[in-house]
Amino acid sequence: MANHRFQLVDQYLPLLTNCLSDQNDLIRYQTAIIVSSLLAEDYIKFKGPIVYRLLYLLSDANEQIRNFIESRSEEHTSELQSQFRISYAV
Repeated sequence: MANHRFQLVDQYLPLLTNCLSDQNDLIRYQTAIIVSSLLAEDYIKFKGPIVYRLLYLLSDANEQIRNFIESRSEEHTSELQSQFRISYAV
């Protein structure tokens, strides 16, 4: 059953990551909430385009979005560090 849930989310992942760079602040903020919820519930993994899009939001012009991403990024810091260690090792 868990595998089925991953497949349901995976097909929409490119659309979600594209919404993280939308021009509309509300779309970026709502998408960040959705993505962080999916990460917290382990429906998606913290890797690939999700990492880069969320890191990009750390420099967002909207302070509310920046603060939200900063608060949520603390939960994923160890995952991010291991991701970069793997990248540097290759």
